[in-house]
Amino acid sequence: MDKQLPEIDELIKMASDDPEGLENMRKQLCEQLIQDAPEKFRKRLNGLQFQVDMARRKSNNPMHCCLKISEMMLDSYQDLQGIISKLDENNGFLPAKGSQHCAEIIQFKSLQKA
Repeated sequence: MDKQLPEIDELIKMASDDPEGLENMRKQLCEQLIQDAPEKFRKRLNGLQFQVDMARRKSNNPMHCCLKISEMMLDSYQDLQGIISKLDENNGFLPAKGSQHCAEIIQFKSLQKA
């Protein structure tokens, strides 16, 4: 990432004196972060950015926006926790949808010569 965030005091000053400039910087930094990500993640990151932008657009005020985005993050975290829990319950194996939980165990003969 080429551009670094200014110090917090500068961001606060921009928020009051130049909100449009602050918004433009936010957009540029988000776009740069997505472009710097590996290509296989860019589509998903663009989708997430779209969801965040829509939550921001539909919000009544900054606090409402913050709560909506926090809710999105919590939902994502809970989904991840559910997946981790399933992996743990199945000793690291997550079966495919609709698969049966059974297997035939076969014995291998020893190749050691006496």
